[in-house]
Amino acid sequence: MKSSVISRFSLFFAILFLFLLIVIRMFTVHQDPYAWQLGVDLPVVYSPVIKLDDDAFIVSGSQTHVGEENTIQYTLLEKGYFGFYHPVETVTVKGDQSYFVHKFTNMTPRSDVRIKIENFSRCLCRGKIMFKDITADKK
Repeated sequence: MKSSVISRFSLFFAILFLFLLIVIRMFTVHQDPYAWQLGVDLPVVYSPVIKLDDDAFIVSGSQTHVGEENTIQYTLLEKGYFGFYHPVETVTVKGDQSYFVHKFTNMTPRSDVRIKIENFSRCLCRGKIMFKDITADKK
């Protein structure tokens, strides 16, 4: 009888501890809007909304603690009708990268876009992304 009460008590505190870790992580990950952190408990994160004037823009960034064989997938999501986002283009970056650059093209001008960052290998990894609108170079 006592062992079942103790096991229930310890199970309750284990679940409470995991819940608190997840809640704390959710509030501490997004301090910098362009920095991201992925792990087992948070395999997908979205960038802030980017307003574009042209049909292309450049994403540059870095990713660490990924490992040599693991990949991070960056998917460009464009806001469509009724406010839903749909995928436009995807790029996969493998391993730790101190700096990478990719040019996303074929988007609707004057649209709202986001970057969906996915971790399929379930590693605890970090990174940062920066955006550059191509029209800024034309002006």
